[in-house]
Amino acid sequence: MPQDPAHVVATQAWFIKANEDLREAEFVLTASPPFIGSSLFHSEQAVEKALKGFLTWHQIAFTTDDLEQLRFLSAGVDASLGDVLQPIDRLSEYGWRFRYPNNLAEPGFDQATETLRLAAAAVGAVLAKVVADAQR
Repeated sequence: MPQDPAHVVATQAWFIKANEDLREAEFVLTASPPFIGSSLFHSEQAVEKALKGFLTWHQIAFTTDDLEQLRFLSAGVDASLGDVLQPIDRLSEYGWRFRYPNNLAEPGFDQATETLRLAAAAVGAVLAKVVADAQR
């Protein structure tokens, strides 16, 4: 069934932003020294935006930036996403942890690269669901 072009554009916009966040999360790790906090933040943002793209595609309203809540809403549409996205809940704190000065220890480079890998896998899984649905 053909989709409304405005709906497709709105969905694409979320995934474009998710991809930009993934690229930035990777790029800031190439600095010397790397910007670990910024990478973690953008990894979290990429997943958040991909989930919002998925929900937009399925015309599900959302009023939160919380990954756990967005995952729950997404799993309500496609139950298979519940297990696939379970590991992203630990990324939630990266949405706020490094935005302001605090006494929290900054994770290392390995944690940032693992988080980026996890975020890229989550974005890919969510995008694949939208693409598969669009091709029906």
